[in-house]
Amino acid sequence: MADAFSSSNGCQSATASNCSFGSGSKTIAVYGDSLGVGIMPMVRKAFGSEYRIKGLTQVSCAITGLKVKWKSDGERNACLQERRSGLAWIKEHRPEVVLVIQNYAWADRLSDQSDVAAQWKKADAGLVAKVKPYAKHVVFVGSTVTSKQLADCAGRNSVPRDCVSTSSESYDAVHKVESSQLPKPARFVDLKQLFCVQEQCPAFAGGVPVLADGSHPTKQYAVKIAPAFKVLAAKAGVS
Repeated sequence: MADAFSSSNGCQSATASNCSFGSGSKTIAVYGDSLGVGIMPMVRKAFGSEYRIKGLTQVSCAITGLKVKWKSDGERNACLQERRSGLAWIKEHRPEVVLVIQNYAWADRLSDQSDVAAQWKKADAGLVAKVKPYAKHVVFVGSTVTSKQLADCAGRNSVPRDCVSTSSESYDAVHKVESSQLPKPARFVDLKQLFCVQEQCPAFAGGVPVLADGSHPTKQYAVKIAPAFKVLAAKAGVS
């Protein structure tokens, strides 16, 4: 199975100098957590002939500024540094498009669980305010739905439905915020519709494994859905 974190797919750190692909005159910056790394093959396939694609990504990092429970001081410090580095790059280089993506599973790691939707909305709005002076388009890309690990569901006696997942309550709350409550001029691309059908999210599509580890797209599937992503992005103003 493809490695969602292959160095050929994207970069794991926003400060990485080699995370740039394509030679277009315009730039798309992918600003996100490890899902940003995971969608890089999709973005490159969709737009690499027209845009320069710059990865501003950091694994294990709630990129919008959410207040979360960190696993360690090192994780927290690395994330805070990469948030600053990514925003500094955007301010200096003024990309045509900033694609923002982070795993909705961060909702389950918020320090305060009292109002997940309100916290997510505030963090998104704060990031939009910081980015919009320096980019023509600010586009939030919806998270994949966390699914079952293939090793746990695809056994000798399994049937296809054993590896089908559905979204959680916290996912749905965050999805509602980003799909309908983003401040202008931010737009939304619903990646969920490329991974799920009628709220059912299968582990395979056309014989291709969808997620490498329950969250991150396989390179094969990311490339496969690139044309559909390009259509969705066009509706959000990216062309």
